[in-house]
Order: sequence, then C-alpha cells, then structure tokens
Amino acid sequence: MISDETGIGREYVLVPAEESGTGKNISIMLKDVRQFQLAKSALYVGIELLMKHSGATSVARTVLTGAFGTKFNWKHAVDIGMLPPEAVKGEVLSLDNLAGVGAIMAVLDRKQREQAARLASTTRFIELAMDPEFNTRFPEATVFPPLET
Repeated sequence: MISDETGIGREYVLVPAEESGTGKNISIMLKDVRQFQLAKSALYVGIELLMKHSGATSVARTVLTGAFGTKFNWKHAVDIGMLPPEAVKGEVLSLDNLAGVGAIMAVLDRKQREQAARLASTTRFIELAMDPEFNTRFPEATVFPPLET
C-alpha cells in the first residue's frame, strides 16, 4: 500500500516494478476504484429505471456481448451491485460480436432490415441523466453491498 502524506492509502501495488517486467508497479489506485464505482452505479440504476419505465419486474433473457459482456462473471456483477438481480432472473447469455452479426443480418436479409426499422420506430428514448430519480439513486448505488460470508 502506498499512502499519501495524510496516511490515506492511494495505491495498492499488485506487482512491484522489479517483478512486473515493465519496470513499473502494476497497481490499483483509489481513483480507479472510484471510476469503477461510478460506472457500476450508472449501470445498476440505469437498468432498474429502464425496467421501471417499461413496467418490467424481471427480465426473461439478458444477453451480454462485446469484450466486456463476454469476459466477466455476471454473478459477481450482481454481488457487487453492478447488475440488479431482477435483470438476471431469467436466462443469461454471453455471446461474442452480436453487433457484427446483426449488421451482417441487416445487410444480407431484407426482412431483417425491415424488422430492425420497425423496432427503431417504436423505440423510446429516455434521458436518464435528466431523471430526478436517477440523480437521487445514482450516488446511493456507488456503495458496494456487504459481502455474504
């Protein structure tokens, strides 16, 4: 642990410079933890409010994609308050490159393009940053829930 002049730990060294192969410490800094808290809070509260606006109390199927979605354990994301439990009560799928698959489907299949256009025309935009409930709940959700022992 590397502390500042007030004794507050600002950096936790995972691998010292002499062992890292880079000549630099591999570490987690206090600012990294804070950025993670902000991101997990936005995701959690955003999902909850989108479910509320849509009238959903649970999600039948959650699809996680991209490098982020396919490379992490979603159960741990629930444990740390990143995903609401209601969002993962149904089937949870982690699939690679769905954006690319969808783009190919739209290019090659006129019916898929038409379906995408229909979905786009009925999609409602919700500006969460302007939602008073989001702004109230966001700071509350930055806290990590207690771990079960």
